[in-house]
Amino acid sequence: MPSSRILCALLLLAPVVAGAQSAVCSNDADEIRRAALIGIMQMESSQVIPVIEKLLERRDECSVSLRKQAVELLARSRDPERVEIMLRVARSDPSSTVRRQAVQSIAQTNTERSAVLLDSIFFNATDTDVAEIALRGLAQQTSPTARTALRRIAESTTLATELRVKAVSQIGSSRRTAEDVQYLRDLYGKTTSPQLREGILRGVSYQRTTESMNWLLGVARDRNSEIELRQVALRSAGQYSEKGNSAGLEIKDLLALYDEFKTQPEMQEQLLDILAQRPESAATDKLLQIAGDGENMVLRRRAVQRLSQRRDPRVRQFLLDIVSR
Repeated sequence: MPSSRILCALLLLAPVVAGAQSAVCSNDADEIRRAALIGIMQMESSQVIPVIEKLLERRDECSVSLRKQAVELLARSRDPERVEIMLRVARSDPSSTVRRQAVQSIAQTNTERSAVLLDSIFFNATDTDVAEIALRGLAQQTSPTARTALRRIAESTTLATELRVKAVSQIGSSRRTAEDVQYLRDLYGKTTSPQLREGILRGVSYQRTTESMNWLLGVARDRNSEIELRQVALRSAGQYSEKGNSAGLEIKDLLALYDEFKTQPEMQEQLLDILAQRPESAATDKLLQIAGDGENMVLRRRAVQRLSQRRDPRVRQFLLDIVSR
């Protein structure tokens, strides 16, 4: 026979579980029910799970916040049934808010089963938000199934390009292993989608190894590639980290590249933007030189604009001299 605590909690939840509903949702009543829900979650799962399942069968608008909290609390339990219950909610609850919470909760379990379910949810989702949450959830998983699912998403030509780009981003930013970087590089050669290729370039740049930087520079130097992709590759390789640009491009490499791209002003303009972000004095020297006697007036003007953002005392005098001429 249930204890007095369980009876009390059930009585508080009764209006929701039984289906009673007022014309106007009562915030005060919801607060009491939420408190009761938290209370019963601390009791034996054999008594709690049936109550939670009954609550999650509700379809009325007034119980949305309570159903959402029920899913959140269910995810914290250790009951073996919890993942299957959350799967039913993710697939059938009429509220997108509750469905999203269910998918997020499944992702938190990080098991082989959860990876399988997230894969299924993604490919069967009719709600774009739910699909994106499932995708992010797969990136949080550590099982081989999750990695395979992300790659399948990235490769699928039937999916929206936006989703494929997000899968590529998750592969690059969440894992950062040499194997995944090689996978992205291979995928770059297989796809013709400019958006996906741009996502791959950014994904490879997350792992700032000498090998990945050299590959990005190879794309930047390839005159047969679209100029926009070459610029993305160059920008990705030239990103600077205040924590130390380990395995990234050194300032001397950037200066050499500027000269290498002498007959390619669009690439030089991209390099000016990269140099402007570098703190080294050599970067200021180069910007001053280009602004002072560069042959291309567009690049000179760009260099002047970039110099105005720097705090080097030489820049102030340089700009005053230009104005005074």
